[in-house]
Amino acid sequence: MQVVASIERVLAKQWGLWRRDGNIAGDTSRPLDYFFLRNMSVVIPDEVLESARLSEGDVRLELAVALFQQERLTLAQAARLAGMDRMDFQQALASRRIAVHYDVGDFEADRQTLRDLGRL
Repeated sequence: MQVVASIERVLAKQWGLWRRDGNIAGDTSRPLDYFFLRNMSVVIPDEVLESARLSEGDVRLELAVALFQQERLTLAQAARLAGMDRMDFQQALASRRIAVHYDVGDFEADRQTLRDLGRL
């Protein structure tokens, strides 16, 4: 079974670097692919998955949880990697007694957003 961890591509078009010939404006020595984040494929032998009793979804969730715990992914990024919406991913974290990273700075930013929206 092949487990594919997808990372969203960053389009050079959004950066204003896209040219119709497929090269990057101002840097014709590099193809457009140079500026993309890439997908990564990880091949895990079936016997390993079977002995660990893991499905592809389980592997994605375990990886997402581990990277979230290490603060290498945000909640949204980890949920996307796990193939879940944020609330489902938060429930998966809660079932493992893993706290969502939310500090005073996040709280203050949320309060300011609520003030800006006229809700505080």
